[in-house]
Amino acid sequence: MSYTVLSLKWRPRSFAEMVGQDAITRTLRNAFQQNRVAQAYLFTGPRGVGKTTTARIVAKALNCPESPGNPCNECSTCREIDESRNIDVLEIDGASNRGIEEIRNLRELIKYAPVNSPYKVFIIDEVHMFTGPAFNALLRTLEEPPAHGKFILATTDVHKVPATIISRCQRFDFNRIAPATIQDRISAILEAEHIKIDVPSLELISHKADGSMRDALSILDQVIAYSGEAIHIEATREVLGIVPVDQYFAVSAAIRAKDGAALVEQIRAARRKGISAEVFVQDIETHFHHLLIAGFEGGATLIDHGEEIQKRYEEESRQWDRRDLLRIGQQLSELRIRVGRIESAYLLIEMWLLKLTEMDRSVAIEELIQTLGGARNRPPAVKPTQTPAPAPRQEPTPSPRKPQPKKPKEAGDLFTPPSAAPETPTVQEPTPTREPAGDSDRKP
Repeated sequence: MSYTVLSLKWRPRSFAEMVGQDAITRTLRNAFQQNRVAQAYLFTGPRGVGKTTTARIVAKALNCPESPGNPCNECSTCREIDESRNIDVLEIDGASNRGIEEIRNLRELIKYAPVNSPYKVFIIDEVHMFTGPAFNALLRTLEEPPAHGKFILATTDVHKVPATIISRCQRFDFNRIAPATIQDRISAILEAEHIKIDVPSLELISHKADGSMRDALSILDQVIAYSGEAIHIEATREVLGIVPVDQYFAVSAAIRAKDGAALVEQIRAARRKGISAEVFVQDIETHFHHLLIAGFEGGATLIDHGEEIQKRYEEESRQWDRRDLLRIGQQLSELRIRVGRIESAYLLIEMWLLKLTEMDRSVAIEELIQTLGGARNRPPAVKPTQTPAPAPRQEPTPSPRKPQPKKPKEAGDLFTPPSAAPETPTVQEPTPTREPAGDSDRKP
């Protein structure tokens, strides 16, 4: 019993079916309409965004005999290209055909005219895996291929492709697909498959896909195999091993409240559910990143969740200082790197997050200045007045008596009163007199 996975069954087969890459699709369609198709293209971008799919559509548009520039998907050429069995369209894996010998064989093949098609197209996937000599051997052929030769290079790491290769190609950068676009595509596919799904499951799958349509359809295949014809959020979380968002809010609330017991309980609950330590730390880091983004004006709308969760993040972010969220995010980034290196990862997670509960909260300098200024300008507290105790009474110190002038003794005074001190007689020394000059020479 053969089964075709959704990512292959619903792979776009024409420019009209491409989603999420509108600018690239329009440019390529106009190039065919104006007969300005380049000899070489370079498609770069993350995984699962349509690089190889677009390369096949371009190959069909070049060789479709019924509708040049817009593949009909009905002729034998289009069907052979879709099934990777067209002799004139060669898909080469750059990871396994990366040496100079393979490039020499390619240079020989392109010399021969195509068998059943107007063009011979070479689609080289993961071209960044080529060796340096292989790139050098490709330069001349890539710049001036035969008139019937076209090259389409695809890579997820354009930085490893030499500038000499990039300059010889028309470069198209494929972007990650928006979550809303992924949700619309999944809804259309499930409607055709007669499968029901609730909105939270759609949001969760699109968020988990991280902008990759192929990853989203692979996850959807897994969820359908588990849930059947009706998909609900509980089953989606269980099959994907995803911690509910409520648990992340409980973790951040425990850190903010410095509640170590509640924090450890949430960590161990995730462990009991079988969540890997790496996934748990990464999701916690993403949670705090969402809190940081939601703290800005209009930032909650940038979070890849529904309106209800966005509003919850906006309310929770008001309880945090932005500087604290930045410090916690830095700590979680370091924890994510260390978790993959040890066996007792959850023990490290507990210790690390408990350390966050002991982290001092940030205080703005302006607030400190305002607080200190308010304390300085506050009037001093008035102390209750107490009646002072009466001071001990001191006797006045008698002032010294002034000596009374003595009266001259009269004839009747025969004695001095004992209370009066005897006067000390004042003796005056005689003043020496100078003799006139010449007297000293005079002899007696």
